[in-house]
Amino acid sequence: MHLFAYLFAMVEPAEGLGDSFGQGATSVHPVILAVMALSIVLMFVLQRKYVLAPLLLLSILSPMGQYVMIGPFHFQIFRILVIFAWGRLLWERYGSGGQSFAIKFGVVDKAVLLYTVTSVICYTLLWQRSEAFFDEVGKSYNVLGFYFVFRYFIRNEKDIERTLKVLVVAALLIAAVMFNEQMTGRNILAVFGGVPERTAMREGYLRAQGPFTVYLTAGAFGATILPLFLCLWRRGRGRG
Repeated sequence: MHLFAYLFAMVEPAEGLGDSFGQGATSVHPVILAVMALSIVLMFVLQRKYVLAPLLLLSILSPMGQYVMIGPFHFQIFRILVIFAWGRLLWERYGSGGQSFAIKFGVVDKAVLLYTVTSVICYTLLWQRSEAFFDEVGKSYNVLGFYFVFRYFIRNEKDIERTLKVLVVAALLIAAVMFNEQMTGRNILAVFGGVPERTAMREGYLRAQGPFTVYLTAGAFGATILPLFLCLWRRGRGRG
């Protein structure tokens, strides 16, 4: 369960130096904004076992170019959603009628914390620039934010299977978008911004990327979730 949570904390890596700290203006398509608002509402009204569904779907499907500027910091859609996921977590944990479930720190939890702290230190020393420090802080925010949300809301095998089925839906939608790219050479998600309209070419082949920053990330996403889907199929859960 720890590994599962960590894998999905790392689904979409940051774009690079200056991703979390820099100049720019808020860029959010009205459709994305409306879906984000709906997702936030759902995260608070749905039962605990369904909270991760809207968080995962929009976090994966929303192009990285959609973000809100708060001071010098970029808050992509998934970074905004994870704030409200933490709000639901804290409300459940400490609010009236809260549940007694608590995260008990284990070896993997400590390793993730050590990894994020070490990354900030090493990356800052490597580049020796303030931008590098703020960029790595942003990445640590991604990792720790998602990791502990998953650690709290994924408690047993049923939760794991339910989350995998949400990923099946996301993967099907992404597959449809990428198939269209292969057929037309255009990414329909470009209308929202954050991804190029024309599909990249490499060695004579179209490299579809869907909502991801680059096509390499799209491939890494597929390579990560395929074994998880095969495990789900082997257990006879949702073979369709």
